[in-house]
Amino acid sequence: TVISVIGLGIGMAVCLLVLRYGVTELSFDRHPPAPERTYRLVLNEEPQVPSQVIDLTRAEVQGVERVARFTHPLHPLISQGERRLYQPVSVADEHLFQTLSFPFLHGDPHTALKEAFSMVVAARFARQYYDRVDVVGETILWDQGIPFQITGVVEIPATSHLRFAAVISYATSYADERW
Repeated sequence: TVISVIGLGIGMAVCLLVLRYGVTELSFDRHPPAPERTYRLVLNEEPQVPSQVIDLTRAEVQGVERVARFTHPLHPLISQGERRLYQPVSVADEHLFQTLSFPFLHGDPHTALKEAFSMVVAARFARQYYDRVDVVGETILWDQGIPFQITGVVEIPATSHLRFAAVISYATSYADERW
């Protein structure tokens, strides 16, 4: 009977672990407002899609409501005062946070990436550099000494496959020849 009770306990524990794993897997990337209508386009195994494809998708694919580009992260040296760390930073269109709807702790998701040299940071990033998350309006330096203004702070869901410390605006690449 002791062996039966131990076997039953182990069986129930394994069942609970499998159930927890299944729930986590089924909830992965379910944070967009309409996950069943959200698609990711990857070309040549790179998530960087040329602007011509974006324009063509908007013009030719029926039913497309919004398109947002998001690049593989770069790893520049980001500095603020004495704190200097290499961070994964992606480049994205201004519509990224309306499309994926990451929870914004500070800032406006509709305007956060509208201007050149704007940067939205993860809450973890804000705590690393400032020891707080209310950092909208602060300036931080890209490795070449290029100043970026922090325009938003987001909490990245644990069930998201997108991992970044910060996101900068695509408008920056058009506004400065150093890009």
